[in-house]
Amino acid sequence: MVAVGRIESVYKEKFGTPRQGNLVPHGRGCLVLDKRAVDTQWSLDALQEFSHVWLVFVFHANTNVKGKATPNSKVRPPQGAGTKIGVFATRSPHRPNPIGLTMAHIVSVDTAKGVVYLDGLDLCDGTPVLDIKPYCEHVDWPGPEVAVTPKWVTNPKFERASVTFSDEALKSLRHWVDEVGECVWYKKGESDVVKQAIEEIISLDPRDLNRGRGAFSSVDEGKDKAVPIKETAFTRREERIRAKAATRLVYVRFDELDITFRPDDESRSFHVIAIDRYKDRQVNKSKDESLK
Repeated sequence: MVAVGRIESVYKEKFGTPRQGNLVPHGRGCLVLDKRAVDTQWSLDALQEFSHVWLVFVFHANTNVKGKATPNSKVRPPQGAGTKIGVFATRSPHRPNPIGLTMAHIVSVDTAKGVVYLDGLDLCDGTPVLDIKPYCEHVDWPGPEVAVTPKWVTNPKFERASVTFSDEALKSLRHWVDEVGECVWYKKGESDVVKQAIEEIISLDPRDLNRGRGAFSSVDEGKDKAVPIKETAFTRREERIRAKAATRLVYVRFDELDITFRPDDESRSFHVIAIDRYKDRQVNKSKDESLK
């Protein structure tokens, strides 16, 4: 198989890329087709008549793709609170064949250039796409009476968290977006849209379990016995990691911006402390102590 094109998006790194695109509808990107692989003008004909599209892609940034690790038969899904589930019952990127399937909203289609503009995207920049298939509701969605989802997939412990912004962060956001025009995927004057996209990403808690996913204070180690799922027996080392991560600063790259946030003292809340250019990330890290 060969890639028919590659993704260009606001997500430049794996960390911070949403696990499902429709949860961050204001995230933007596009699929640029490879004219050596397909006839872009004819192959895209009539695609603009659909609202959504399925993308079959490769998890190109996986460590196991590079031969450094072997995918496990059981993994810990983000909503599972540490419970191990069979890999084929999850959407984990670490699979025997690193192939993914995602749905995105079609904004527009440029058949001349061979570009499909998308939002509600969960693919990081550079992702190879193997195929494009239109979303057809009457056959792709079985309906609420038929579709069944396990409880651990919709674990209430990991519902969206609230997100607040410091005055300094909001001032910086308006400066970099509205005045400087630092973003590639957002125009000057769209700082409110960028703010909404940042909220959507952070509210989902992009941290993995080892970075403290689900932990919002030093006394909250992510255990919730009220959740009706099998409780995971974390080791003491893992508990210490999560407790420390609960107060740690977190950096997420979004477009050309660097977002610094941390779990708030309040339960299930994140606070955005600073927003700068991504190229200034090293400077941000040197200021960690002053931000705490």
